[in-house]
Amino acid sequence: MTLVLHIGFPKTGTTSLQKCLQKNKDLLEGKGVFYPLPTNDFKQRSLKLLVNKHWKPGDDHDPTLRNIRDMLTQFTRERPNGHVVLSCEELANAFMSDYSDAPLGRLREFLEPWLNDIRIIAYLRGPEEYYLSMMQENLKRSYCIVPPSDFRTDFSSIIRRFEEALNASATVHAFDRTTLKGGDLIEDFFQQIRDLVDLDTSAFERITSNEALSAEILFILDLARRSLGFPDDPIRYSREHSERFWRALRDASIHSDRSNKPILFESAARSVAAGNRQDCSILLQRYEISFPDYVAVPDESDSGKSNILSDVESVTPVDRQLAFRIWSLYSYNAIQAKQAKFDNSRREKEMAAELKSLQRRTSAQKTGSFWKIAAPLRAIKRRLGLK
Repeated sequence: MTLVLHIGFPKTGTTSLQKCLQKNKDLLEGKGVFYPLPTNDFKQRSLKLLVNKHWKPGDDHDPTLRNIRDMLTQFTRERPNGHVVLSCEELANAFMSDYSDAPLGRLREFLEPWLNDIRIIAYLRGPEEYYLSMMQENLKRSYCIVPPSDFRTDFSSIIRRFEEALNASATVHAFDRTTLKGGDLIEDFFQQIRDLVDLDTSAFERITSNEALSAEILFILDLARRSLGFPDDPIRYSREHSERFWRALRDASIHSDRSNKPILFESAARSVAAGNRQDCSILLQRYEISFPDYVAVPDESDSGKSNILSDVESVTPVDRQLAFRIWSLYSYNAIQAKQAKFDNSRREKEMAAELKSLQRRTSAQKTGSFWKIAAPLRAIKRRLGLK
């Protein structure tokens, strides 16, 4: 039995791949390849608990983790010649994960029964693209960005830590349509395991999943968390509120005139490239992969740089007029939703009061007069969804 561990990295089409594995789960099992879906979690997120920076005692006994382990054990017992695919991009997310000995030891212990034959697969973006992706993830949940000169991909060291912990070699590919097999991630992934399962992936439905945000939304997210006059005391949102906020902004942007994909200024792109030149050199030497040249945009004039409202504007062009239009649409939608919720609540209270009044009158009436109000009572119950 071979266990294939796909670790991401983030923003390399992982969600689309995972949805494909989920949708074709039965077909894969028919070919002897198992993709466990605990509680229908197609992203297998619970695996990240094993290497999470905020791990606490007891996390390794998470019910979903135990469920994955039980499912793998049962499949191994029933199909000893079968194979398993696990996919969790958070494993390779340096913002979330800890790659010291103890966390990776927990992952190794979890996968212990399958360590005799394990393969690691990883896809990587170029440093500049990866920088933008990680800054986007950061702004979804907090404020400010890492300066381009301070950003490190650490691709080679993270992959090496997984290889050492699991005593396995990694297959590493650049997430670039020009180098992927057939220009397609799904086809490229199954090409890596073709000796385990030979599938014609041309009939597989490609399920796209795009959670990328425009430069204008990144600008809004940063501004919305800043306390004016107190830059070191940002406004804090819960994870749930943060998730709702950026998704609502993205929905509002769909109804705006346009949106601009974030593209780094030339100076920012040079800083990111310079800071990660050694990592790229190791990747080329060790895994024979390289990245296409990044196409940046010219820097703004000095006068434009001195007038920035958000750090986002220091690394990518932002159309402020469009940004504030999106923010206005978001505010309008939020007010409308709040008003609709208030109106629905008021109607429900009025109908409930009317129903209660009729019920009191009904209990006080004789059978003959009851029928005079039975029809309106039934109508009110139908409006309230009552039987």
